[in-house]
Amino acid sequence: MRSNSIWSFRHLGFLPLAALLAMALNPGGGQAEPVRSAYWPGLWGPNRDARVTDPLRVESGAQLKEVWRRPVGKGFSEVAMEGDRGYTMFTDGEFDHLTAFDLATGKEVWRTRMDATYRGHDGSLDGPISTPVTDSGRIFALNPEGKLFAFEAASGHVLWQRDLKAELGGVPPFWGFATTPLPFGKTVVVQAGGERSNNLVALDSATGKTVWAAQPSTKNGYSSPVLLTLAGVPQIVAATSDKVFAVRPEDGAILWTHEAIGEPRQSPVPLPGDRLFVTSWEESAVLKVTAGEGGFKVQEIWRKPVLKTTFSPTVFHQGFLYGMNGMFLTCLDPETGEMKWRERIFGASLILVGDYLALIGEQSGVFRLVEASPQGFHERLKASVFTPGARSLTGPMFVGGRFLLRNGEEMVMLELVNGNASKGEKQGGG
Repeated sequence: MRSNSIWSFRHLGFLPLAALLAMALNPGGGQAEPVRSAYWPGLWGPNRDARVTDPLRVESGAQLKEVWRRPVGKGFSEVAMEGDRGYTMFTDGEFDHLTAFDLATGKEVWRTRMDATYRGHDGSLDGPISTPVTDSGRIFALNPEGKLFAFEAASGHVLWQRDLKAELGGVPPFWGFATTPLPFGKTVVVQAGGERSNNLVALDSATGKTVWAAQPSTKNGYSSPVLLTLAGVPQIVAATSDKVFAVRPEDGAILWTHEAIGEPRQSPVPLPGDRLFVTSWEESAVLKVTAGEGGFKVQEIWRKPVLKTTFSPTVFHQGFLYGMNGMFLTCLDPETGEMKWRERIFGASLILVGDYLALIGEQSGVFRLVEASPQGFHERLKASVFTPGARSLTGPMFVGGRFLLRNGEEMVMLELVNGNASKGEKQGGG
């Protein structure tokens, strides 16, 4: 689905996530075309690449109009948005919940208790980590203990539940399960992280029964599987702390594996020319995937200590990569790994909307719009939207022409306003 799609918001709401992803894939080069934000089905948007093509115009003096604001409990979950509802996870201090709320007003529609609150440790906050995902009238949500739920989107009723640890031998990463499930056809694919079996599994969307299991790795990690086309072949690509790998979506057959460059902090990023950008806590690399008579071959093009130590996605735009390298927003040339520029803005998470990077500070409460240009750092808007100190690893979200932001205390829906400011707008801040 290209940026000039004439599909209506209503039509898009009835398509499963996997169908939209398949429509967006570019069989010739591995890089999916960004799409318009008719809906935001889960982690990092419609293509799971933190990019939408909606034209964004930021004039001098542009401000943010607050549409609504509401409290929310602690948690790192993003919000899945489809139709007139949003879905996210949080803790009330005693239990972790999935909640549905009205996107127009922010008012809660229903909430369903999932489990006792997951207690954060070693610097992590209490509450859920993974992001729920919408697909065909269902919500799939994974808690930090490894319990995967399927909910009825209309009511919050639990349709089925699987325990990745107890039933499948899954091993959680250090801070708990954080991966976001990936719907594909009539299945939902999840990184269970089993050491000897069930490292990556596909479950029947309607019943939760295991459809296939793959063992391309013996570890788990902090990333989520993505659906891509590489070397002309559709594949599910994922990363763990010991492997980057791909499997066939229909049956889990292993297509290729490559030694990891360290524990991943984000999903592999597709680049033109059947390449992948992968990161870890220590460094980043670009991989080239080719296919021949003997199967797939993976070549490491370069590896450098750039764009590391972050949970924010890295986005590709018009030939360049933009991401966080610790406290620095950085522009990188993916051909060579050369840094074009960097700007110290402290910890933040980002997405790409049109030609602009939208960022929210991890603890500053500051929202920014920055031009996505290799020519240098050009900030077009800076606004305080949250109380400083309230931590968030949840990046901005964008749907229906509006930004939705969340931290560990509240959510806010914002609309960009050019020209004269109106009552209720907020601007400035540190």
